[in-house]
This record gives sequence, C-alpha cells and structure tokens, in this order.
Amino acid sequence: MNKLIIGIVVLAILGAGGYFVFINRSQTSNGKTALAQIEIKDFKHNPNRLTIKAGAEVTVANREITSHSVTSDEEGLFDTGLISKDATKAFTAPAVAGEYSFHCSAHPSMTGVLVVEE
Repeated sequence: MNKLIIGIVVLAILGAGGYFVFINRSQTSNGKTALAQIEIKDFKHNPNRLTIKAGAEVTVANREITSHSVTSDEEGLFDTGLISKDATKAFTAPAVAGEYSFHCSAHPSMTGVLVVEE
C-alpha cells in the first residue's frame, strides 16, 4: 500500500513538473519564441496591445461572422489577409524591437499595437 501511495505521489510530482516546464518554455523546437494569440471578437482585437519577443509567431483567431485582419500600419511588415469566421491565420512578429501599430484592413477603426521586445 505504501509503495502505491509513493508511486502516485512521484507521478503527480513528475507530471506537474513537466507541465510547468512546458508552460514556461520560451522557445519552440524550431527556435522561434513561444506562440501568442490575438482573438477578434465584437469588432475588437483582444488584446489590442500585445507584447511579444522579436520573431515570435502570432496566431490570429476570428470569432466574428465578418472577415477581419491584422495588418501592420507600416506597409509590408505583417498582414494576415482577411480571416473568415472561426478561422485562424498566423504571422511572424518583426525581428526588430519596437512598437508596431496595426489595424483591420476591412475596418480601419479596429486598431492595436504589437510591442516587440528583444
């Protein structure tokens, strides 16, 4: 009975440790920084200010019936193109630290800022 309890405790500790290692990792196996997400809902980018590492992959999920995008104000930096309802697209954050304003190409009043850190 004691061996069973010890075995369960050991498995619980190992499982929890593995979980925290996975959650706290800052890089994926291909060398890019961990994933970040922007969700589009109620004609808003959420979050509308996202801080991320340079070169990180950002996934954008559209939860609206209407198509939306995440398009950099500075032409050519990043652009998901229009994303249809319940679809996702991804882009790579700029490699240089700074603040990058973005908007929805179909609804220019929908804006946000991508804060890129080294």
